[in-house]
Amino acid sequence: MTAPVKLVKGGRPPVEMPAVVIEKGVPVPPLTERMPLPFSAMEVGDSFFVAAKYDALSVMARIRSRHRYWQMGQCPRPEMRITIRRVAGGVRCWRVG
Repeated sequence: MTAPVKLVKGGRPPVEMPAVVIEKGVPVPPLTERMPLPFSAMEVGDSFFVAAKYDALSVMARIRSRHRYWQMGQCPRPEMRITIRRVAGGVRCWRVG
């Protein structure tokens, strides 16, 4: 029989955390520029392609988020619907309405 493990708050056994090293003088990397997405120039049936090497789902989420943000900034707000699909090598976004 093994020795019983003392439970702590939350019912989990204690976990040893690795030491965190504080470093000084490490420069902050520059921001990357956003790729402008052509929502304002699109007509129904138009599409654009965004390359996605590894994670197409995160690219799709970024396009949806940028579309919502763009739509909120328009006055009057346009009724513009898009659909996004994974295709070979990336993601394609179509204006459908």
